[in-house]
Amino acid sequence: MNFTVTVYIIAQALAPALWGPLADRTGRRPMFLLAILTYTISCIGLALAPSYPVLLVMRLMQSFGASPTIAIGMYSYAISNGSSVPLIRDNLLHLRSLWHHWGYQHFVYVRRDNFINVIRVVLDNGYRRGTYFSLMGMTRHVMTTTAPMIGGVIAQELTWRWIWWILAIAGGIMVMLMFFFVPETLRSLVGNGSGYANPTPTQWWRRRQRLKRQQQSTEADPSQPPPPIPDTATATNIPTTQPRKRINPFKSLIFLKEPDVMCALVFGGLCFGTQQSFLVTTSNVLANIYHLSVMNVGLCFIVGGVGAFLGSLTAGRMLDSEYKRVAIDFCGHVPEKGEIPHDFPIFKARLRYPLCAAIIMEAAVMTFGWCVHTIQPLPVPLAMLFICKSSTIPVKSSLTSHSHIRFYSLLYPYWDIQRSTDIGG
Repeated sequence: MNFTVTVYIIAQALAPALWGPLADRTGRRPMFLLAILTYTISCIGLALAPSYPVLLVMRLMQSFGASPTIAIGMYSYAISNGSSVPLIRDNLLHLRSLWHHWGYQHFVYVRRDNFINVIRVVLDNGYRRGTYFSLMGMTRHVMTTTAPMIGGVIAQELTWRWIWWILAIAGGIMVMLMFFFVPETLRSLVGNGSGYANPTPTQWWRRRQRLKRQQQSTEADPSQPPPPIPDTATATNIPTTQPRKRINPFKSLIFLKEPDVMCALVFGGLCFGTQQSFLVTTSNVLANIYHLSVMNVGLCFIVGGVGAFLGSLTAGRMLDSEYKRVAIDFCGHVPEKGEIPHDFPIFKARLRYPLCAAIIMEAAVMTFGWCVHTIQPLPVPLAMLFICKSSTIPVKSSLTSHSHIRFYSLLYPYWDIQRSTDIGG
């Protein structure tokens, strides 16, 4: 079982690096549809897998289709909420001018080609960001720990193959919802949303009706100028078209040469790798040492789900509270959007809390190992599961809210690389 998890996470680490550039070139909507369709087909293959090698291949394909949705979705959230600089490329290109404008004293922490300082400049509504990220991560973390419970019930009452059939049905429903209701969000194609690209059926029908009315109006009064029809060429807030470049899935690797980026990645990767390893081994421990049935093992993960839920709520409030405290000490008040000084100590505001949470998480993992080694009563290791899940979310929320959400979509795969390395075979 551990090997199947390792295969899944390796694909989860590598897939966003390929899907991301494709989404930036062709649009997010078609990549979302293709990714979820790939996931659905792989679930059908898993349900019908006749042998273990086929199961591994389908598991790899499943991860390849499912994992890009997180990175692409996080980047879509960044665009929809608006930032001071519309594109990652623009952030990097603006760094030289920022350097000359503010001088060396404001960039003493890192080298002049480091993009972290651009992130420090374009922070917006930072005192609310901790809550936003915690709420966004709540669903994922809660489902990660409650899914074994649902899977255990299905496997015991039906068979393990029905787990994949149910996931295939859910994936098919998501494909339909995405196809009919989710529009394109890539700024270079649709700008602020008024452009026309990769349309939903409703958008296509409305445009067709407008064109039909325009044609009828022109035939009735040829002297009347036709009303404009929004498209990718005329929509507002669309950046200047850039020449198409060849897709390079390894382009984001340039960020790994930055020392501060590597520190954040290693710290986050170790924490998430520890947490993932903890979840993988918990099932074996509960089944082999405490002799629980498949259903009871799944039910034990309810504790982790509750911890993830409470951790999400607590992390957001504590991050925002810490940010406000540092802002008041530094500025005398909580700055609004666009008013944050370029020398604001964002590292102090965002990274103090996750250090405490990481220490608590590691202590819970070590205590869990001691409980298993000495075969303590079942409530004790379950309490450690609760503490581990509730303390993991603050670490991730802190790192993502401290960095910048659009850069998170690029750096997310490398956390998975570190995590798959920690889990091993």
